[in-house]
Amino acid sequence: MRCAGRVFSQVSVQVLRTVLTDVLGLVLPVECPGCGAHDTHLCADCRELLTAPPRRCEEDTVFLAARDVGGIGPADLGLPTWAVAPYASGSRRVVLAWKTGVRPDLAPELNRVGTAAGRRLAEHLIEAPGSGPILLVPAPSGWRRRLARRFVVGELADAVAVGLSTGLARHGRGRPVWVVDVLRRRGGSSHRLGAAARGRSSRAAVHLVADLPPGAPCMLVDDVVTTGATLAAARDALTMAGGQVLGAFALLATPRPGSTTWRADP
Repeated sequence: MRCAGRVFSQVSVQVLRTVLTDVLGLVLPVECPGCGAHDTHLCADCRELLTAPPRRCEEDTVFLAARDVGGIGPADLGLPTWAVAPYASGSRRVVLAWKTGVRPDLAPELNRVGTAAGRRLAEHLIEAPGSGPILLVPAPSGWRRRLARRFVVGELADAVAVGLSTGLARHGRGRPVWVVDVLRRRGGSSHRLGAAARGRSSRAAVHLVADLPPGAPCMLVDDVVTTGATLAAARDALTMAGGQVLGAFALLATPRPGSTTWRADP
């Protein structure tokens, strides 16, 4: 369990990454992963793609959107989900280069995106129930990613927590914000499965490895949301454990079918 107010060793790691990037830049050509521009690790145009305010995107997903159950029960209101950019073109290439470990030097840039998003999301969480900590829960990652020290969602959640804590304080609603890494995934990746199969696979695979305080307000964090299967399974697991899931945040979200652009509405 990690508190947003603590000073993490991540600062030293980020400084080391910056130094190594500068040294490698003297030997190897550096280019922007988003567009291929030379002599810059992330160009201004591609950086701008990731600086937009978070926008709601759950209605563009299969498993997070609100659903009408035909009058046989209460409607599923869906899970409020925010992202800063579409999972397409330059923004997609930037995030993939970071999460696959090809460009670890991008971590400080994307963590700054997470912190800025956390500050902006604070206005949506000022009415979070209770007075205890808000729990930011990274989406589950497989053991291979953890073994390779590429648990980038955990780093992103730490960054979002810092921003959210700051934002809540600015709104006069300061309270603890903790990152709790309690979700795990059984089995292999479901990325190659169809939407329905992915939903079944995710529900069976996601589980908790620690208890939650009853009624604890939770916010999920992921790098990318496509069908929403993983976040939906994570929401269900947290809810079954007694948590109250308020929403989710991802850097990128897949545009609605037939579109390669971001939603026009906030």
